Amino acid sequence: MYMRMRLRHLLLVAGVAPFIAAWLSAPTFAATGTLVASNCAPVAASNSGTMVWYSMNAVGVWDAYIGTGNCQGQPLLPAYDGNRGPAGITADGRYVLLTTAVGLDKTLRFSAPGQGSGNAIQLYDRQTGKLSTLLPGATASQRGVIWPTFNSNATKIVWSQMVETAAEDPPVGRWALHVADVNLAAGTLSNNIEWQDPNGEADFYEAYGWIPNTNLLVFMSGTRATSSGLRAAQLFTLPEELNPATAPTRISPEFAPVWPWQEAVDVFHEFAHFAPGNPYTMYTSIGADTVGGDDLFSYDLRTQEASGLLGQPARISYFGGDLNANMGSQAIPGWPAPSYTVVTTMAWVNGGWVLTTCPDLLCSSVNAWRIEESGEPPSSKGKGSKNPHGSSPGTGEPVTEPGGSTVSAEVEPGEAGLLAAKLKVSSGHVTIQLRCAGGGLCTGTLRLTVKHAASGHHHKRSTTETIGQAGFTILPEMSASVSLSLNAAGKALLAAGHGKLKALLEILGAGSVAGDASNATAQRLSRAVRLSAAMKPAKR
Repeated sequence: MYMRMRLRHLLLVAGVAPFIAAWLSAPTFAATGTLVASNCAPVAASNSGTMVWYSMNAVGVWDAYIGTGNCQGQPLLPAYDGNRGPAGITADGRYVLLTTAVGLDKTLRFSAPGQGSGNAIQLYDRQTGKLSTLLPGATASQRGVIWPTFNSNATKIVWSQMVETAAEDPPVGRWALHVADVNLAAGTLSNNIEWQDPNGEADFYEAYGWIPNTNLLVFMSGTRATSSGLRAAQLFTLPEELNPATAPTRISPEFAPVWPWQEAVDVFHEFAHFAPGNPYTMYTSIGADTVGGDDLFSYDLRTQEASGLLGQPARISYFGGDLNANMGSQAIPGWPAPSYTVVTTMAWVNGGWVLTTCPDLLCSSVNAWRIEESGEPPSSKGKGSKNPHGSSPGTGEPVTEPGGSTVSAEVEPGEAGLLAAKLKVSSGHVTIQLRCAGGGLCTGTLRLTVKHAASGHHHKRSTTETIGQAGFTILPEMSASVSLSLNAAGKALLAAGHGKLKALLEILGAGSVAGDASNATAQRLSRAVRLSAAMKPAKR
């Protein structure tokens, strides 16, 4: 199924790439690529540099290997008669997460690592030699999995699971995101939660793990597409709680045009990687401005707008050449001659990325390349970078709470501020745009209240009623849209006001958590807001 998506990807790149503004997003710091080894697909590495990868063995199936960042090592496990590959490794290198094909197609390409058909999730303990099956594969409810990934302390994993095949639900089948707690010692999963887009549309998801220092998952999907074909494949975030009513937040922006008469366009995105100690830079593969396939780019998460969209990315690799330079006919210094290339999985080893490339549509062979970046990327000033000097924008003028006390809408470093006082309501969910000032992770609770008159025995008195609340977690210097569900009273008041309602929004909680709770700063910010919902006309 996924290889058919790759086929459409070739058509996408050939048609769109000449009109992409790569020169606007090109990096201003040099990077070069060096071939490490053929038949090696790096996937992950421990803190000490122990790398896991998959290679095709002598009998023609993919298997898991472990060793150095130069692809020197040995098979992780005894030989297996089907496709198998590593998906992650714990920071200490003890536990390796695996996808293992167990269905009738276990030797075919559709069950290969990253394709997922009939795959189970397994966990290997290198210290004890214990191999545990965390999630059985090839069952009626579990048709396959792609890229299970640990969180930062290996207490949870996230993965994409096939619910229906492409034949059952064309063109890409029906997939779901899953998050579960993992017990490494016992080799078991618990609290397995599933999420599919609440819009009800079947689509493909590919999970990549967590954005560092947050509870936000990052994944690729064509859900809520604004373009057709592979241009529909964009990056999204979603809180790890996987609330079935929570809509995903798109973070990958349209690419800026080359010429003034052109428009920005969607381009293919896949994968999301973070280097240790650098939570603000997200590495991803983008299908634009190449002779075919995709190349490695990076996003600065500090450029995120209130809508969720990031600023323009910086280009790092040039395996596919540069179509804005002699139509890609000449090699970029430090890179091979331009050719169709797909950049997929990556491992951070000894201060640099070792990544996987495929030279054809089906990824029937793989190569490992080491990427060397010299210098530091400058602060991005692309779309969404409203504060190039790193300061958080102000949130407005002072406002007055009911009762007469004045509350400043400005926030201190390490606190979350409200970006807009007019809040839209859709299907009972209020969208609230916040920004986290620098100084640490912003976490807390939003609470909406209303004040209305209530009749007493001798006089009318005012009462305050809570109509909804929601938690939030936001990376420093980033913006996020938080969805808050109105309770029955809130919905009734909104309906009584014909879709309009004045309320008070309180931002409560720990404020900034910079490493440990002892450094947390308390926050209590109140802001008068207006709720607005499109009301359906009454039936006649």
